[in-house]
Amino acid sequence: MFELCYPESLRIVDEQGWLWRLLDFKTDNPDTAAAFAAIRDELHRWLHAQSA
Repeated sequence: MFELCYPESLRIVDEQGWLWRLLDFKTDNPDTAAAFAAIRDELHRWLHAQSA
């Protein structure tokens, strides 16, 4: 997620979806699941703020 500082980079990452697939990590550990959910939520929030 580092170096996602240019609008075009952000658009491409979102469009390709690879980052979302990586963050869709399946685990039986509730702490890990909660951490990944928080990361996904924050990244969605941040990307939306960048595109506004």
